[in-house]
Amino acid sequence: MTSSVDDASAAIDPAETLSARDRHPWALFTDWCTAFGYAVLPADPRTVAAFVHAHPAAVATQRRRLTVINTVHTRAGLPQPGRSETIRQLLDAARRERLAEITRIVATRIPAIPVTGWPQALFGRRDRLLLVLAAAGLGFAQIGRLRRGDLEIVDGLVHVDTGDGHPVQLTSAVAGVEVVAVYRDWAEIQAFLDAHPNTRLLAQHLTGPAEPFGTAVPDRRRTWPLLTPIDRWGHTPSCPSP
Repeated sequence: MTSSVDDASAAIDPAETLSARDRHPWALFTDWCTAFGYAVLPADPRTVAAFVHAHPAAVATQRRRLTVINTVHTRAGLPQPGRSETIRQLLDAARRERLAEITRIVATRIPAIPVTGWPQALFGRRDRLLLVLAAAGLGFAQIGRLRRGDLEIVDGLVHVDTGDGHPVQLTSAVAGVEVVAVYRDWAEIQAFLDAHPNTRLLAQHLTGPAEPFGTAVPDRRRTWPLLTPIDRWGHTPSCPSP
């Protein structure tokens, strides 16, 4: 009787209890292995590396695929092929390549984005900071969650608290543009609106003679969004009322 139970347990497909979300990447992997004659269980790390290379995607997506492959192997009592050094190096290389491409794009865009005039400077100062954060490797979901208190200047560099326990230090310059200046340009806008919540006055500030304005963030506004929507009249409707 015990033997029958053990045989039945051994016959259970280790992928059978995958969630609906995880079934797709597992099916993608098994279909690809079948098509090219590779073993699925156990999968050789080189097979998994070839699979990753054959299916380009964002690093987060690739990590999700590897997690699913590793999970099925663990349930089958097999080593996790996605934890090999080959895979780690492959993902690191993919991430470096992606960031290099983003940096190249940012390098061509930032110099052309205005920081004066109305309302173009309002959009420009926000978008320049967004591009700098993207070039630093932050995903757009991460950037969207950032609050005003998450950025600070330490020893002449901008530090970003991403909320995951791994703060990011931005480089000093991107495409010849000082990153601290990019951050200050947008922080100045928000500080000006803290003191003068009026788009007409802000327009005068951005179109008149250059007058420096502070960038300090009041304690009660440190949790306000860092990067906000802007409508065509220059309002930032996602900010709470002063």
